Amino acid sequence: MPEKNIEIAGGMQQLPFDQPVSKRVAFGGFVKPENYDIYGDYDFDTLSDAEKAWMNPDKLRSILMPEEKGSNTDLAVDGILLNPTEYSKIVRSPNHLGVYAINTVLKDKDLTNDVMQSGNRNRIRMLAQKENEMSTHRDLIKENRTLLRELRKEISMPGFAHKTPERMMQLTSVAWNEYMNILDVLRIQRGWDDEKHNQAKTALTYYLTQGAQKDRVKHWDEMTELADQYMTVRISLFTNRVRKVQTEIDKYQESAED
Repeated sequence: MPEKNIEIAGGMQQLPFDQPVSKRVAFGGFVKPENYDIYGDYDFDTLSDAEKAWMNPDKLRSILMPEEKGSNTDLAVDGILLNPTEYSKIVRSPNHLGVYAINTVLKDKDLTNDVMQSGNRNRIRMLAQKENEMSTHRDLIKENRTLLRELRKEISMPGFAHKTPERMMQLTSVAWNEYMNILDVLRIQRGWDDEKHNQAKTALTYYLTQGAQKDRVKHWDEMTELADQYMTVRISLFTNRVRKVQTEIDKYQESAED
């Protein structure tokens, strides 16, 4: 099968593609089981009924974004579970980060005016770096959410052929990558080993690819809704932290100018 590069926000992914670019496809016809070899070779016979039933968007939502904010995982901020990369980017306390930054300059030195000013500059610089890092990542999530919402429009009209197969593949790839992110987050939270993680991927693939067309479309609609909600709360979380860091930067810049 020939391959084309399908570009999505955040990187380039190789996906099989063997349909003419000029042809328009409808989502309902595109999500046939035979199209899903791009997601791996899964053995559905290994799934128990309980594992099949576990792949429920409402259940996943209650774990990722619990209504009660007390979460029993270390990788949660404001009750929202994050993957390790996002957790490392988010600033929990701008003040503590600023204190750490200035202390790296002041420790073991004579506290002259020059040293104090250097410490404050380092505090501003480190805060600004984290602000830029968070803003960049938030904007990446926004780009992918825009593509996901374009896909959701196609899901809402599954019988209308609007997209080329290449574009539909790009949009479904964005959704699938977000599904994989969700499963990675759940793996950490639930302590899954490789076998459990692979079974979760198999259960998700079963949920999205098996049954009548109307069921597959319905399940894609439910999973993309969950992905949209999860992206949105993370965008809000990063936006909130960017504002807090900017407030901290403004405060120290004012003191530096006094």
